Amino acid sequence: MNGPLVRGAKGAGGGTGGTRRRGAANLPSPLHLRTSSFSLFQNSSLNVDTFIDAPNVNIQLDFIKNLAKIIKLNEDTDLRDESLSFIIVIFLDSPLKHPLKNTCLKLLSSLQQHSDVQTKTYSKLMERITCCKFDNIELLNNVCNAINSCIEIFPPCNNEADKNFTLILNFLKEVLKTHNDLLKKNNEYSNLSPTMKTELFLYIHNASRILISILQKNNSLDNKSNNLLLVEVSGMCNYLLDHPELPMDTKGNCAMILIFALNYLFGSNTWTKVLKTIFLKEKYDDIHCLPEKDSEILKLVIPTAVINIISLDDLCSEEIDKKSAFLFICTNLISLSEICSADSTIILGLTRGIQLLSKLLSKVQDEIAIEASCTILTFVWSHLDYYVDSVRHLTTQILSNVVKLAVFLDKKGNQNVSSVLINTVIDVPSNQALNFKALISLGSDYSCSYLLEKNPNLPTDMLSDINFTDSSNISTAFEVLMMKHCREVNLETIFDTWITPVLKKLLYNSSTCNETSSTSSTLAGILLRAVKLDSQILPLLISSILKDKHTKITDGKLKCMLVCLNVARKSGYFDLKYSTGELWKDVISFELLNMAVKHQVAEIRILGYAVIVESHKSTEYFEKAELDVVENFLKYNINTKSPSVHQNILAITRKLLDRWQNGYVKSARQTLTEVNNETSDSHLMQPSICSYYETFLTRVCTTCMKNIFPGANFSRKNLSMQILIWAQDVYNKNQDKLSCSFWKEEDIPLLFSYLEDSYECNKQLAMSLLILTPITHNLFNSDKTWNVAFIGAISKASNVKPTDCMSAAYRLELLTTKYPCNIMSLYEEIGFHSYITEINFPYLIQYNTMNHLLELLKKEESIAKESILDAAANGPMYGLLYCIRHLLGKVDFKLISRCNQWRRLINDAIRTSFTISEAVKPIVNNSSPEGHLPMDFNAGSSHVKKDGVQLENGKPVTAQMVLLCAWRSIKEVSLLLGDISHGAIIIENASECDAESIGTITKQHLLDIGDHFITLLSETKHRGAFEQAYVGFSKLCKRLWKCDSKDLHDLPHLWLNDLITAISSGNSKNSKLCATRRSAGVPFIIQALVTTELQSNSSPRTFQKSMSTMLQLAKFDGNDGTYSVERRTHCLNILRALFRHAVLGEYVNMYVADALIISINGFDGATWAERNSSTLLFSSLMTRVFGVQRTKDSDQLSIRNKMTGRIFFLRYPKLYDFFLDCLKSATEHQENMFVKPSLYPVLLLLSRLYPSSLEGTDSNLQLITFVPYLTQCSGNCVLKIRKLAAKAIVPLISLERYFSHLIDIFKLLIKRDSPTNFQHGILLQLVRLLQFMPQNFILTNDNLQSITKFVKESCWILVQVTNSTPCFVILDTYLEVLLLLLNKLPEIVNIDEEFFKDLQKYLFQSDKFNKNKISLGVEEFEKKSIQLKFALSYLLLKNQCIPEICSMILQNIFHRSNCVIQVLLNYLVCFYNDKNIKNIEKKMDIGHLEKLFVLQFSSIQIQNIVNNINGSAEFKQRMFALLEDYTDFQSREKIYNVLSFVPDSIYSVINLPKDTSNDIVLNKFIKMYESEHEQINYVYLKCIDNYLHDKCHDCSVYDTFSFDNIRKLSLILKECSEEDNEQNKNVTIDIFINNWKALKWSSNMNTKIFEITVIQWSTIFKLLSDDNEIIANGMANLVNTISCENLANRAIYKCNENVAIEMLLSILTQTMLNISFDHSIAMLVILALGDDDSTEYLSEDEYLVFDKGEGIESNEECALTLLCLEQMYKLVNEKLTSETGGCDTPAKSKIISSNSILINWSNDIKSSNLNQLLNILKDHNVNISMACSDHINNVNYFKINKLVNFLNEN
Repeated sequence: MNGPLVRGAKGAGGGTGGTRRRGAANLPSPLHLRTSSFSLFQNSSLNVDTFIDAPNVNIQLDFIKNLAKIIKLNEDTDLRDESLSFIIVIFLDSPLKHPLKNTCLKLLSSLQQHSDVQTKTYSKLMERITCCKFDNIELLNNVCNAINSCIEIFPPCNNEADKNFTLILNFLKEVLKTHNDLLKKNNEYSNLSPTMKTELFLYIHNASRILISILQKNNSLDNKSNNLLLVEVSGMCNYLLDHPELPMDTKGNCAMILIFALNYLFGSNTWTKVLKTIFLKEKYDDIHCLPEKDSEILKLVIPTAVINIISLDDLCSEEIDKKSAFLFICTNLISLSEICSADSTIILGLTRGIQLLSKLLSKVQDEIAIEASCTILTFVWSHLDYYVDSVRHLTTQILSNVVKLAVFLDKKGNQNVSSVLINTVIDVPSNQALNFKALISLGSDYSCSYLLEKNPNLPTDMLSDINFTDSSNISTAFEVLMMKHCREVNLETIFDTWITPVLKKLLYNSSTCNETSSTSSTLAGILLRAVKLDSQILPLLISSILKDKHTKITDGKLKCMLVCLNVARKSGYFDLKYSTGELWKDVISFELLNMAVKHQVAEIRILGYAVIVESHKSTEYFEKAELDVVENFLKYNINTKSPSVHQNILAITRKLLDRWQNGYVKSARQTLTEVNNETSDSHLMQPSICSYYETFLTRVCTTCMKNIFPGANFSRKNLSMQILIWAQDVYNKNQDKLSCSFWKEEDIPLLFSYLEDSYECNKQLAMSLLILTPITHNLFNSDKTWNVAFIGAISKASNVKPTDCMSAAYRLELLTTKYPCNIMSLYEEIGFHSYITEINFPYLIQYNTMNHLLELLKKEESIAKESILDAAANGPMYGLLYCIRHLLGKVDFKLISRCNQWRRLINDAIRTSFTISEAVKPIVNNSSPEGHLPMDFNAGSSHVKKDGVQLENGKPVTAQMVLLCAWRSIKEVSLLLGDISHGAIIIENASECDAESIGTITKQHLLDIGDHFITLLSETKHRGAFEQAYVGFSKLCKRLWKCDSKDLHDLPHLWLNDLITAISSGNSKNSKLCATRRSAGVPFIIQALVTTELQSNSSPRTFQKSMSTMLQLAKFDGNDGTYSVERRTHCLNILRALFRHAVLGEYVNMYVADALIISINGFDGATWAERNSSTLLFSSLMTRVFGVQRTKDSDQLSIRNKMTGRIFFLRYPKLYDFFLDCLKSATEHQENMFVKPSLYPVLLLLSRLYPSSLEGTDSNLQLITFVPYLTQCSGNCVLKIRKLAAKAIVPLISLERYFSHLIDIFKLLIKRDSPTNFQHGILLQLVRLLQFMPQNFILTNDNLQSITKFVKESCWILVQVTNSTPCFVILDTYLEVLLLLLNKLPEIVNIDEEFFKDLQKYLFQSDKFNKNKISLGVEEFEKKSIQLKFALSYLLLKNQCIPEICSMILQNIFHRSNCVIQVLLNYLVCFYNDKNIKNIEKKMDIGHLEKLFVLQFSSIQIQNIVNNINGSAEFKQRMFALLEDYTDFQSREKIYNVLSFVPDSIYSVINLPKDTSNDIVLNKFIKMYESEHEQINYVYLKCIDNYLHDKCHDCSVYDTFSFDNIRKLSLILKECSEEDNEQNKNVTIDIFINNWKALKWSSNMNTKIFEITVIQWSTIFKLLSDDNEIIANGMANLVNTISCENLANRAIYKCNENVAIEMLLSILTQTMLNISFDHSIAMLVILALGDDDSTEYLSEDEYLVFDKGEGIESNEECALTLLCLEQMYKLVNEKLTSETGGCDTPAKSKIISSNSILINWSNDIKSSNLNQLLNILKDHNVNISMACSDHINNVNYFKINKLVNFLNEN
């Protein structure tokens, strides 16, 4: 019944027409001619059958265009007339905005010079009017559209329209009459569905719009018949104006028709009488058809109609109520806006009318204009920031018009309007958006100097709230005024006025950490805009930020400077400036830039890097010092932890190398003479530029190569290799000019080893680098080494570990392409004789390698046939398949298309793939492949049943290994077959295949591969297997859709038909389709067929067939005798897959409504399978309609995940009636405890909709209709439904209806006879309404009194707590309502204080309740009671509430209820942590209400509360008692937090007296730490921190505590650094920083102190390497703590963790060296060996299959090892140099000649014998004392092995 919406710009096919590309998803269906139209051309010579039978609209468009050519060029009159007639018929029959309508419109417009075109067009139109039947409203609307189209082409003035005016007018009158009658006779519209009403209203709107057009343009209204028509039309318009549901736009049209008609009937000034009738209640008996009812709608639409129709002269000359009509209308519209301020629909209409008036202000008399503008301004100020965006935009235009009037009057000397404007804007607070909008309007017409004269602090005021207000409004207004001011004053004034405030704000925000990245970019954008306005601002900007450069540079100032320098960089200011001495560009010191690139804040580091690299000129030379800064940046940032910083570094480094390339080419091209002649670069000499450019490139590459070491983290490896690839590219471009060498031979083996990396992207980078390396640096210096590498790669290909198989493939690729050796001898050696020796054979080595791999694969396949367990252990197959696929991907199929050997190889690979699939099929096809062992399979699977199969280590094969072997083999088979079918050339005639044939596979191969994929996807249960099969099948389908062969091209259609037939049958017994696991691979079959067709030829035929068939089969109809659960489940799962697919995004939109109906009905399905599939489909549809959810909290959805009801129901109109029916059906029987599951998705979807600002203006589908039904849902017996109904109803309530709805809900609440469920549901609605109360919702005192009244009347709910059987669930929810009311509307307490005082007596009445009775919600009620008591105490007593609050805390801290105790603990934590409440809120799960309550108090009040509580001895005792009672760590954490603020509680916590010795206290803390829960034992660490600081603030811990206690503490701190507990790590950092002086060792180093020192420093370095950047940076602050004395005269900055490691290691080495050389070397050796971490977290058999995780991603022990070894080398050299006086000695030469101690160690150490290690150190004159060597002996030998292996690898 519900037809398509005409207004939705949709034609017969639902398309949008015109502007979309051909072949787009929503292109309309072809036009079908009416029978009467077709009969006219049945015997025509135009061959109209081509048009009628066209499959798409594009063919019809081409047909029409050909007819146009015939009309213009053909002289055959008959043919021309037929063509013209056909175009006219199509033009009149086409739906509105259909492409055919638009095309015909353009053609007829271009043919207006032909005299017969207009006549024929109107003739055809009149035929339709006279033959039209008035019982088909859709046909009536089409004729109306035809009339409108004719008028558009041929204006109705002195033409055919005039002749037929009466007929057209009568027809339109009859149309309106038909629509009116339809509305009247339907018993107050109850028989019409809302969608049908909306459609009818749209038809009325179209008819009224056409009637207005005719009345405006036609003057033939002087005959009586026309007058009678107009009288009837006026009567109908009056009826429509009174219709309550007619959209506002249509009522506006009716008002205009009424004014036109009355003016024609009773005189041209009748409109004044209409206004007097409406506003002044005057009556005129001689005028008929005047509006009789008094309504706001009439007061809006009639004046607006008058403004649109009546001329300005008449509006100003006619007087109404002693003022001009113009002013009368203006005044009454403004008055109406005050009365109807809550109705957004009326306000929008009023704004449109006032906007029309504002346009006319400059054209009326000054007196009228001044009075009208001042009146209009009152409307502007109240609506410039209105919550409806349309109103805001229109109000901005109104203000702009008023400003133009003010400027116009100022020129005449009249400043009345301008003074009102300026003064009002100045008085508006700067944090309101309307302030900035007003400033933009003023700035466009007034001089900025004038505005600044009125408010000198204007720029500062504008920036004051940039952190809290929408920055776009601020920046726009700021830039507009600044640009205006630039044209008025000099540069210095501009800088002082506008730039200085920006700099101050930027500096302030950076210093206070109060700035977000968006704020920073906004301020930088303002500066850049200023620079673009006038480049001379830059020198002032630079001098301003550097004027106090000799003072201490803070982090904030550094960031501010870098932002400004980047602005200058982007503007080209530094293009012609050069560095002088230590100053970069004579602006900022290089020392400061080096500090910036090593800073702790990532943004500062990136800014510093960008300042150096990013240049306005790509050919600008780098200076040597600049490149030094770049090297510094790369050195300390190449292992960054942040992905965003990683990407920024890559982007800027790419620019760096591009600029290096351009600069080097420019330098190399210039001669020395040319350089000297160029003044811009005269200080740079070509040879020096080339020299340090080459040196820089070499050093960067060397740095990157040094960072590619075993154990490096992902970021370090990835960045290093990517930079090396770019550098190699630069090197290759300039190889003939460069004298430096890029590669070293020792680099190649290291890169080769990175083909083993666990990340595939790093394998690819390493492979790219190896391909780029010069062939002279051969990785394999002989055939023998190549053979060893090749055999090793082949062996790896059969490994059970997937990453090893991938590494083998990359190795084979490298060996067969980069280093092709004599493979033949190798094959002879290993006994493989099936190889080719022809020199010209295409891809010789690749062929032989793949052939060899295939032979090995066949052997593994035979193992799998015998036993899948053996295959899983010894021949997993997937590795060899991967290697074959990888190598085949590098082969060009065109080059091998004539080669029989390649043909046979590929055919053999296909056959082997099929066999492997059969072997592993029992695993992946099993109903539970993940958990089954092979012995569980049925008959026919004997090859999977074998006992006693073991791995090499003797452990049995696990089920996971069997599954891995099976599904990965299927994966590789699918991908291999997909690659072959997609890339291989097809042999045209397989029967005549010979050596000369072109191709590698036959059609039969493709058929077999296709059948294999269909079977695989239909029967496979394992997701990993069928997902990869889908990838391969998609490649095959893509190839088939593009095939010229009809047999192959039709294959996808055949597969689809077969699958649909199989699904339609619904026979689960005979079908092999997987009915579980979301239909497994079945949806992927259709998805592949559909998507590949669209990608290949943009034709949606298969898609449309699939969607229509699946929707039809999925419909729930159990009465047709064909109902099948399995069939329906398959269809639902297929639909879900299609709606989820991104490629089908545009195409599925037209099916969303039907799919939603099916999925919602599916919730009522009889079986779990249907309900589950329907739920999944509904979820995918919600994502398709509303987008991916952008927030974690479903209660706080982003506006992008919602939609206005207007847009939603215009897109899916049939859902409106469906939702109403669902709600009616669900609510009719809910009193009988009837539960309808489909109600849940309806409510869920409605909760995503919200009212539009245009609600009711152009559509009758309003959200308010659902509200009564949602209210009834509040009585549902299911709690979840009640909650969801409450959630859904809130967004449906618009702002203007919010208060009235709130009152309506309270009225329902006060009814005592309501069912319990309904009472609870109503309370839940109140909770949601109050929780999400609009921010701009303002209540008057009368409103507050009304709410207070209903609260008092609803108090009967709370009184029932005194009954014998209270419902605590309702009581709890009611108290939540009261709490929210007090929180949102605290003023209501002042209205009736006595009531709220009496209210408290009902709180805690639950104490009298018999606890032996089972009652839900008692504890929650008590929790809300204490919260309400606190809130009332504060609101009733105000400043005198502190004693009462303290008393409640102390009294109720002994309460028996756990919930009450938790609330009190929350209050206490907030009071004691009031300055850190935001950080502690989430950490300790503090309630929102408790936090808000505490934030109401001032800091003085909070301190008084804390002091009163601390003064209570009972309080402290109770808190300690709670520690014993509570075992949950959350409660204990809160108790400990409170006690940490209570004086002298530290001894009470450990139950020791104050005079206890220090060691006993510390030992007790350590024991309690070890016994406490790991989540809160950090509390004891905090106590230790405070205790150490108190006892050792001026002495060493070694003087205060015993060695054993210090050692225990040090071990605890070390343990904390290794745990995944941020709390403990943070406290550990605090202990080191707060007590560093006390923890430092004394000069009297002994064995115990040395051991403790080692533990502490290993802890420090562990924390510096932490994956959490906050932890690492916190520990890095220790640098400033340790070295503050040395940096006293320098700027102390926060260095990042990499710099801190180097600095701290240097400090440690030097300090230990001051004690003894032996201690220093011993410390470095121990740190280099690292911690004992030999424990594996995976079992040995799992480790063989799966990769071990990297643990802490950024923790690189090897990096610290390298730094320690470098320090050792430096120390040994310095010692030898000092001992020999600089003379060479054998010992010294042994060290120095090796260039690195690393090489000496790697050559000398051959075993893990520690004594040998010490002897090697002695050989290098490094003698370690016995004490130190003893400690080294304690290091695990595993670590020594690790170090030795590391040294050998490097």
